[in-house]
Formats: sequence, C-alpha cells, structure tokens
Amino acid sequence: EIITYRDLCHTKSNVYKTCGFEECGLSAPCYSWAINGVRYHRSNFMKCKLEECRKDPSLTEDYVMRSRHAYKIWDAGKLKFVKSL
Repeated sequence: EIITYRDLCHTKSNVYKTCGFEECGLSAPCYSWAINGVRYHRSNFMKCKLEECRKDPSLTEDYVMRSRHAYKIWDAGKLKFVKSL
C-alpha cells in the first residue's frame, strides 16, 4: 500500500487520482510558525522544547511564540490518498 497526501493550500491537481490512488480522508487544518519571514514546522516549538515554558509551566506555546514576535499560520488541511499494490 502507498499512502500520500495533497496539501490543500498548494495544489488542485488530480495527479493522484489519475495515477490510481483513492481519496480516503481529510486531515484537520494545522499550523506552522513564521519568524522573520521564514516558516517553521510547529514541532520545533512544542511547549516541552521552549525554555520559557520549562521555567514557567503555566505559559503556553502561543504566548511564548507571540512574545517572540512569531506569527501562527494555518493551512487548509490535507487530503489523504491510498493506492493498493
């Protein structure tokens, strides 16, 4: 079985269906962080990785990242496609 995803923010292509993949799901929207115009995956800034949160566990990821002047950017989700071999 081959599993792949199509990012709904970047393409409207039907290439996976054309290649015999079956659409089988939709993920919820997710976010990343933008710092100085560069986009970073959210896993880089999980609460457990943020020094400020280790010092004060009552702080949230959102609070710390916004205090660092980062911007939270949401995507539109992803379509999941599967092809059986």
